[in-house]
Amino acid sequence: MENILLIGKDPRLGYLKMLLDADGFPTNHISESPTDAETAAPRVKEEDISLRRAAAHAGSIIGPTPFSRLGEIVEPARLLPLLRPGQKLFGGSIPEQVQSQAEAAGAVVYDFMQMEEVALKNTIATAEGAVCEAVSLSPLNIRDSRCLILGFGRCGKTLGETLLGLKARVTACDRNQERLALAQILGCACLQASPPAPILSSFDFIFNTIPAPVLDSSLLSRVKPGAVIIDIASAPGGTDFAACSRLGIPARLCPGLPGRYSPASSAKILYQAVISHL
Repeated sequence: MENILLIGKDPRLGYLKMLLDADGFPTNHISESPTDAETAAPRVKEEDISLRRAAAHAGSIIGPTPFSRLGEIVEPARLLPLLRPGQKLFGGSIPEQVQSQAEAAGAVVYDFMQMEEVALKNTIATAEGAVCEAVSLSPLNIRDSRCLILGFGRCGKTLGETLLGLKARVTACDRNQERLALAQILGCACLQASPPAPILSSFDFIFNTIPAPVLDSSLLSRVKPGAVIIDIASAPGGTDFAACSRLGIPARLCPGLPGRYSPASSAKILYQAVISHL
């Protein structure tokens, strides 16, 4: 069995290591960065040697999700030159530049977020985490509340099903007619394209899944006092958070919810993805 190197503080990686260990894979997990006191030149050289040795022995290297969090442990510029032909590099939301450099070195790159099965399964933890975040910011229950979901793609659909299961009154907003048809079948009210500004005042919770500017200051000014906005779109999200702050709207950008709320379950999803490519 090939050696596997995991790098990052992502909680999923710790659970993933346990699963790989149980399967008999030799693993190494670099999860701590040098402290400020250890960043003198001699110590940095030792860290470089340690990373070089670990990478040299690894058939596969697994980074965090999003991959940008690798910098918490080691800058990609230190790792990429160590990659070799045939070596596998896994991670979530891997930047194009990193992917290009890794492939130029002959490595095979697997982005978890580009794997349909991973993305679909992750929507469960994302939806549950989004609900937890919403409740933490509001004095209201989800049950009987009015919830608006902006974007009814993979995450929006699972979030809608979760909220409906909690007996919320859910409205889905999307430009795609097929998605709205599905939302209607599930039991959601539907809005096509952008929500009319006046209707925003009727929602207790607004969830955005669209990775583009959606909730600007003009729309936010119509939001119901006390309403909560949870943005689960890719950073920087689709909400004007500066305007939310000015208007006193409780709002939160929530990336990486699976790793925060259900790292063990999420690690099983990553495990299955990694095993399928070894």
